[in-house]
Amino acid sequence: MNDRSAAVSGGAERNLAFAGAISGLDHPGPILVVDIGVGSTKFSVGTVEGGLAAVYSADIGASVVTDTYLESDPPRAAELSAALSVIAHYLADVRRELPGLSEALGASGKIVGVGGTITTVAAVELGLVEPSRDLVHGLELPRPAVEDVFRTLATESAADRRHNPGLHPNQVELIVGGACVLVETMRQFEIDQITVSESDLQDGATAELMAP
Repeated sequence: MNDRSAAVSGGAERNLAFAGAISGLDHPGPILVVDIGVGSTKFSVGTVEGGLAAVYSADIGASVVTDTYLESDPPRAAELSAALSVIAHYLADVRRELPGLSEALGASGKIVGVGGTITTVAAVELGLVEPSRDLVHGLELPRPAVEDVFRTLATESAADRRHNPGLHPNQVELIVGGACVLVETMRQFEIDQITVSESDLQDGATAELMAP
């Protein structure tokens, strides 16, 4: 696998992105932030008090999955199975290489999801006709709900999929690939629920400026 890892990253951008993702959280234990992007998925571990401790970036994202494995419209079962299998291999690397992951996945940990995939899955689950940060941000998504949205989106053609309330037109082509990453992450890491965050690097920078 062509993954890139950096334990205990000192990069200002990564620190601010983690701070932004967890801004407003009042959680005393370890936190795992899952950021599903277009070309990669970033897994970051840290705490509210101590900030970012470690980050691991896996070269598997919504566009990679879509372009490489999901050729049919809608995707055939064999294509979805192949995509999920490859994602599982990447996640095995994350489990092996990311310090603090087991603690974040434990009883005292919390899982936070950021990025277009998780916010879109949340919006579809809620059936939002209009975007609503207030309704999506902080939403606790249980794994059965994520599985249900995944099954719905993965069995629809792109033409039908675009009519789902909550699905932005920009996400129609990539959402199934992104949802593959999300659902397989929750399966492999046995995540019962994930907290949706719409905060980002800018929010982290703002929080840093306002800190005493």
